[in-house]
Amino acid sequence: MLQFNPLSALFFASLLSVSCVKRNYNSSTVSKTGNIEAAERDPVTGLYNVICKDGTTEKAVSKERLDAGDCCNAKSDTAKAALDPMAYNAFLLWRDADKKTDGAKTAPILELPSGYDVRSGKIEPDDVFYVSRDAYWKDIHSQVWIGEETEGAKVDKDLLSYTAKDGRQLNLKFSSLSEKPMSHFEAVQYCAAQTPKMRLPTIRELFDFCVKGFEREKFGRYLKSRCGPDQLWSASIFSGYRDLVWSFNGRSNTIYDYNRSIQHFVRCTGQ
Repeated sequence: MLQFNPLSALFFASLLSVSCVKRNYNSSTVSKTGNIEAAERDPVTGLYNVICKDGTTEKAVSKERLDAGDCCNAKSDTAKAALDPMAYNAFLLWRDADKKTDGAKTAPILELPSGYDVRSGKIEPDDVFYVSRDAYWKDIHSQVWIGEETEGAKVDKDLLSYTAKDGRQLNLKFSSLSEKPMSHFEAVQYCAAQTPKMRLPTIRELFDFCVKGFEREKFGRYLKSRCGPDQLWSASIFSGYRDLVWSFNGRSNTIYDYNRSIQHFVRCTGQ
Protein backbone atom coordinates (compact mmCIF):
# COMPACT_ATOMS: atom_id res chain seq x y z
CA MET A 1 0.00 0.00 0.00
CA LEU A 2 1.34 3.42 -0.98
CA GLN A 3 1.96 5.87 1.81
CA PHE A 4 1.50 9.61 1.59
CA ASN A 5 4.81 11.47 1.64
CA PRO A 6 4.37 15.20 2.44
CA LEU A 7 7.81 16.07 1.09
CA SER A 8 7.10 14.44 -2.28
CA ALA A 9 3.73 16.21 -2.53
CA LEU A 10 5.35 19.54 -1.83
CA PHE A 11 8.00 18.90 -4.50
CA PHE A 12 5.44 18.07 -7.22
CA ALA A 13 3.23 21.03 -6.23
CA SER A 14 6.18 23.36 -6.69
CA LEU A 15 6.73 21.98 -10.20
CA LEU A 16 3.09 22.46 -11.16
CA SER A 17 3.06 26.04 -9.92
CA VAL A 18 5.55 27.08 -12.61
CA SER A 19 3.03 26.63 -15.43
CA CYS A 20 4.05 29.54 -17.58
CA VAL A 21 7.84 29.40 -17.95
CA LYS A 22 10.84 27.57 -16.58
CA ARG A 23 13.37 30.08 -15.30
CA ASN A 24 17.13 29.89 -15.15
CA TYR A 25 18.25 32.30 -12.44
CA ASN A 26 21.86 32.10 -13.62
CA SER A 27 20.94 33.76 -16.89
CA SER A 28 18.79 36.64 -18.10
CA THR A 29 17.16 34.31 -20.63
CA VAL A 30 14.10 32.17 -19.90
CA SER A 31 13.66 28.90 -21.80
CA LYS A 32 10.70 28.13 -24.11
CA THR A 33 7.73 26.34 -22.63
CA GLY A 34 3.92 26.54 -22.64
CA ASN A 35 2.67 29.65 -24.47
CA ILE A 36 6.09 31.32 -24.32
CA GLU A 37 8.32 31.69 -27.36
CA ALA A 38 11.03 33.61 -25.51
CA ALA A 39 11.41 35.73 -22.40
CA GLU A 40 14.17 37.84 -20.95
CA ARG A 41 14.64 38.98 -17.39
CA ASP A 42 15.65 42.59 -16.85
CA PRO A 43 18.54 42.44 -14.35
CA VAL A 44 17.71 45.94 -13.10
CA THR A 45 13.97 45.66 -12.48
CA GLY A 46 13.75 41.88 -12.13
CA LEU A 47 10.72 41.89 -14.45
CA TYR A 48 10.34 39.84 -17.63
CA ASN A 49 9.78 40.88 -21.25
CA VAL A 50 7.90 37.99 -22.84
CA ILE A 51 7.34 37.04 -26.49
CA CYS A 52 4.34 34.72 -26.83
CA LYS A 53 3.93 31.98 -29.41
CA ASP A 54 0.94 33.79 -30.95
CA GLY A 55 3.19 36.75 -31.82
CA THR A 56 2.00 39.06 -29.05
CA THR A 57 4.31 40.50 -26.42
CA GLU A 58 4.03 41.31 -22.77
CA LYS A 59 6.38 43.69 -21.02
CA ALA A 60 7.31 44.05 -17.36
CA VAL A 61 5.78 40.72 -16.31
CA SER A 62 6.37 40.05 -12.63
CA LYS A 63 7.73 36.83 -11.14
CA GLU A 64 4.42 36.39 -9.33
CA ARG A 65 2.48 36.47 -12.60
CA LEU A 66 4.85 33.94 -14.14
CA ASP A 67 4.48 31.64 -11.13
CA ALA A 68 0.69 31.93 -11.41
CA GLY A 69 0.70 31.12 -15.11
CA ASP A 70 -0.95 34.46 -15.79
CA CYS A 71 0.89 35.37 -18.98
CA CYS A 72 0.66 34.96 -22.78
CA ASN A 73 -3.14 34.85 -22.65
CA ALA A 74 -3.06 31.90 -20.27
CA LYS A 75 -6.41 31.37 -18.60
CA SER A 76 -6.39 32.39 -14.96
CA ASP A 77 -8.63 33.95 -12.37
CA THR A 78 -7.44 37.44 -13.36
CA ALA A 79 -7.94 36.99 -17.09
CA LYS A 80 -10.73 39.07 -18.62
CA ALA A 81 -12.91 38.44 -21.65
CA ALA A 82 -12.43 40.32 -24.91
CA LEU A 83 -13.50 43.93 -24.58
CA ASP A 84 -16.78 45.11 -26.10
CA PRO A 85 -15.86 47.27 -29.14
CA MET A 86 -19.15 49.14 -28.76
CA ALA A 87 -18.02 50.53 -25.39
CA TYR A 88 -16.87 54.13 -25.74
CA ASN A 89 -14.33 53.53 -22.98
CA ALA A 90 -13.03 50.27 -24.51
CA PHE A 91 -9.58 51.76 -25.08
CA LEU A 92 -9.26 52.89 -21.45
CA LEU A 93 -10.38 49.46 -20.24
CA TRP A 94 -7.67 47.91 -22.43
CA ARG A 95 -5.02 50.45 -21.41
CA ASP A 96 -5.70 50.00 -17.70
CA ALA A 97 -6.33 46.25 -17.80
CA ASP A 98 -3.34 45.53 -15.57
CA LYS A 99 -4.24 48.19 -13.02
CA LYS A 100 -6.42 47.72 -9.99
CA THR A 101 -9.49 49.96 -10.33
CA ASP A 102 -12.92 49.97 -8.76
CA GLY A 103 -15.96 48.44 -10.47
CA ALA A 104 -17.34 51.77 -11.68
CA LYS A 105 -14.17 52.41 -13.68
CA THR A 106 -14.17 48.96 -15.28
CA ALA A 107 -17.78 48.96 -16.50
CA PRO A 108 -18.26 49.40 -20.28
CA ILE A 109 -19.92 52.68 -21.29
CA LEU A 110 -22.32 51.95 -24.13
CA GLU A 111 -24.22 55.22 -24.27
CA LEU A 112 -23.30 58.89 -24.64
CA PRO A 113 -23.21 60.72 -21.28
CA SER A 114 -25.88 63.06 -20.03
CA GLY A 115 -25.10 66.61 -21.17
CA TYR A 116 -23.17 65.46 -24.24
CA ASP A 117 -25.22 67.83 -26.42
CA VAL A 118 -24.39 70.88 -24.29
CA ARG A 119 -22.62 73.39 -26.55
CA SER A 120 -20.99 75.82 -24.11
CA GLY A 121 -18.69 75.90 -21.10
CA LYS A 122 -15.77 73.79 -19.93
CA ILE A 123 -15.80 70.30 -18.48
CA GLU A 124 -13.26 68.07 -16.75
CA PRO A 125 -11.35 65.83 -19.22
CA ASP A 126 -12.09 62.10 -19.02
CA ASP A 127 -9.96 60.88 -21.98
CA VAL A 128 -13.08 59.49 -23.67
CA PHE A 129 -15.85 62.00 -24.32
CA TYR A 130 -13.93 65.08 -23.20
CA VAL A 131 -10.29 65.53 -24.18
CA SER A 132 -7.96 68.45 -23.49
CA ARG A 133 -5.59 69.99 -26.05
CA ASP A 134 -2.47 69.15 -24.07
CA ALA A 135 -3.06 65.45 -24.76
CA TYR A 136 -1.88 66.08 -28.34
CA TRP A 137 -0.59 69.65 -28.57
CA LYS A 138 2.18 71.21 -26.48
CA ASP A 139 1.25 74.58 -27.93
CA ILE A 140 -1.41 74.63 -30.64
CA HIS A 141 -0.79 78.31 -31.41
CA SER A 142 2.83 77.67 -32.36
CA GLN A 143 1.88 74.29 -33.87
CA VAL A 144 4.01 72.17 -31.54
CA TRP A 145 2.62 68.65 -31.94
CA ILE A 146 3.26 65.96 -29.28
CA GLY A 147 0.64 63.34 -30.16
CA GLU A 148 1.92 59.77 -30.50
CA GLU A 149 0.39 56.49 -31.62
CA THR A 150 -0.37 53.93 -28.93
CA GLU A 151 2.24 51.26 -28.30
CA GLY A 152 0.65 47.87 -28.92
CA ALA A 153 -1.78 49.10 -31.59
CA LYS A 154 -1.92 47.32 -34.95
CA VAL A 155 -3.88 48.05 -38.12
CA ASP A 156 -4.71 45.47 -40.78
CA LYS A 157 -6.89 46.97 -43.52
CA ASP A 158 -9.99 48.21 -41.64
CA LEU A 159 -9.25 46.50 -38.33
CA LEU A 160 -7.57 48.30 -35.43
CA SER A 161 -6.42 45.94 -32.71
CA TYR A 162 -4.59 46.39 -29.44
CA THR A 163 -2.23 43.67 -28.18
CA ALA A 164 -3.80 41.59 -25.44
CA LYS A 165 -2.97 42.66 -21.89
CA ASP A 166 -3.87 40.43 -18.94
CA GLY A 167 -6.17 38.48 -21.24
CA ARG A 168 -7.97 41.53 -22.59
CA GLN A 169 -8.09 41.84 -26.37
CA LEU A 170 -9.58 44.85 -28.17
CA ASN A 171 -10.51 44.71 -31.86
CA LEU A 172 -12.19 47.66 -33.56
CA LYS A 173 -13.61 47.29 -37.06
CA PHE A 174 -13.86 50.57 -39.00
CA SER A 175 -16.51 51.23 -41.61
CA SER A 176 -15.79 52.58 -45.06
CA LEU A 177 -15.82 56.34 -45.54
CA SER A 178 -19.26 57.97 -45.55
CA GLU A 179 -20.46 59.01 -48.99
CA LYS A 180 -20.81 62.63 -47.96
CA PRO A 181 -19.70 64.93 -45.13
CA MET A 182 -22.10 65.81 -42.30
CA SER A 183 -22.33 67.75 -39.05
CA HIS A 184 -21.21 66.14 -35.81
CA PHE A 185 -24.81 65.66 -34.65
CA GLU A 186 -25.61 63.86 -37.90
CA ALA A 187 -22.44 61.78 -37.55
CA VAL A 188 -23.59 60.37 -34.19
CA GLN A 189 -26.93 59.34 -35.71
CA TYR A 190 -25.26 58.02 -38.87
CA CYS A 191 -23.16 55.51 -36.93
CA ALA A 192 -26.06 54.41 -34.73
CA ALA A 193 -28.11 53.69 -37.88
CA GLN A 194 -25.54 51.28 -39.34
CA THR A 195 -26.33 47.55 -39.53
CA PRO A 196 -25.07 46.20 -37.24
CA LYS A 197 -25.09 49.28 -35.04
CA MET A 198 -21.78 51.14 -34.77
CA ARG A 199 -20.48 54.21 -32.94
CA LEU A 200 -18.19 57.15 -33.53
CA PRO A 201 -14.61 56.31 -32.50
CA THR A 202 -12.98 58.33 -29.75
CA ILE A 203 -10.18 60.60 -30.91
CA ARG A 204 -7.58 58.18 -29.52
CA GLU A 205 -9.02 55.25 -31.49
CA LEU A 206 -9.38 57.35 -34.63
CA PHE A 207 -5.86 58.75 -34.37
CA ASP A 208 -4.32 55.30 -33.86
CA PHE A 209 -6.26 53.89 -36.79
CA CYS A 210 -5.18 56.68 -39.13
CA VAL A 211 -1.46 56.98 -38.33
CA LYS A 212 -0.33 53.61 -36.97
CA GLY A 213 2.71 52.37 -38.86
CA PHE A 214 3.50 55.59 -40.72
CA GLU A 215 6.74 57.54 -40.50
CA ARG A 216 7.06 60.71 -38.46
CA GLU A 217 8.95 63.85 -39.36
CA LYS A 218 11.61 65.51 -37.24
CA PHE A 219 9.12 67.60 -35.24
CA GLY A 220 6.78 64.73 -34.49
CA ARG A 221 4.03 64.97 -37.08
CA TYR A 222 3.23 61.99 -39.25
CA LEU A 223 4.19 62.29 -42.91
CA LYS A 224 1.23 60.24 -44.16
CA SER A 225 -1.88 58.49 -42.91
CA ARG A 226 -4.42 55.98 -44.16
CA CYS A 227 -7.18 58.59 -43.68
CA GLY A 228 -5.93 61.42 -45.90
CA PRO A 229 -6.95 63.81 -47.24
CA ASP A 230 -10.29 63.64 -45.43
CA GLN A 231 -11.31 65.17 -42.13
CA LEU A 232 -13.08 62.69 -39.85
CA TRP A 233 -15.31 63.25 -36.83
CA SER A 234 -14.63 61.56 -33.50
CA ALA A 235 -16.85 61.13 -30.45
CA SER A 236 -14.48 63.23 -28.32
CA ILE A 237 -15.33 66.83 -27.47
CA PHE A 238 -12.80 69.53 -26.58
CA SER A 239 -13.03 69.85 -22.81
CA GLY A 240 -12.09 73.54 -22.94
CA TYR A 241 -15.16 74.55 -24.96
CA ARG A 242 -17.95 72.05 -25.55
CA ASP A 243 -19.10 73.39 -28.90
CA LEU A 244 -15.86 72.08 -30.42
CA VAL A 245 -15.26 68.44 -31.35
CA TRP A 246 -11.96 66.70 -32.09
CA SER A 247 -11.52 65.65 -35.70
CA PHE A 248 -8.67 63.93 -37.51
CA ASN A 249 -7.21 66.16 -40.22
CA GLY A 250 -6.05 63.98 -43.11
CA ARG A 251 -4.04 66.80 -44.67
CA SER A 252 -1.81 67.57 -41.68
CA ASN A 253 -2.16 64.10 -40.10
CA THR A 254 -2.94 65.70 -36.76
CA ILE A 255 -6.14 66.45 -34.84
CA TYR A 256 -7.95 69.77 -34.47
CA ASP A 257 -11.09 70.92 -32.72
CA TYR A 258 -13.92 72.10 -34.97
CA ASN A 259 -17.37 73.53 -34.43
CA ARG A 260 -20.03 70.82 -34.32
CA SER A 261 -21.95 72.39 -37.19
CA ILE A 262 -19.06 72.03 -39.67
CA GLN A 263 -19.37 69.12 -42.08
CA HIS A 264 -16.75 66.35 -41.99
CA PHE A 265 -16.68 62.79 -43.23
CA VAL A 266 -17.24 59.79 -40.94
CA ARG A 267 -15.74 56.37 -40.35
CA CYS A 268 -17.68 54.52 -37.67
CA THR A 269 -16.29 51.73 -35.52
CA GLY A 270 -17.69 48.67 -33.81
CA GLN A 271 -17.73 44.90 -34.15
